Amino acid sequence: MTLSGATIFDVFDTQISLVNVLRRTLRNDLDDARTSLGEPGQERLSKLLAQTRTLGQEWDDFHDSYDEGRRTNGGCEQGQALDALGQLAADFGQTVDNVRALPSGPLVRGMGETLLQAAELEQAAVHSLKETWRSLDISAIARY
Repeated sequence: MTLSGATIFDVFDTQISLVNVLRRTLRNDLDDARTSLGEPGQERLSKLLAQTRTLGQEWDDFHDSYDEGRRTNGGCEQGQALDALGQLAADFGQTVDNVRALPSGPLVRGMGETLLQAAELEQAAVHSLKETWRSLDISAIARY
């Protein structure tokens, strides 16, 4: 069987992969920064790391919800599925707001910008998915 073109889910999955690369880069940058800091910087970095762990958990919770919605095709009830996608988008919007609220000192500014870029890319993908998803639309599964 030959697979046809990309579905909206493939596009979203590609965005998630790109975002995960940015998140890994941020973790590596934080590790590199840790070794060059004095005690006050270590304390500030520890606070930032605690905040990013919380954001990471929110991010992972979002993906768990998304995966469940995708697995069930939103229950094939278009109204409920669109409501669920809208809620996912709203929930992730809060995560983006939390990323924007992270400290932005000189040492972590670049890392914060990377994390914000990742969050905004994923938020755009969620909104795009919400706008293009249709219940029982065969194009989402036709290639299988």
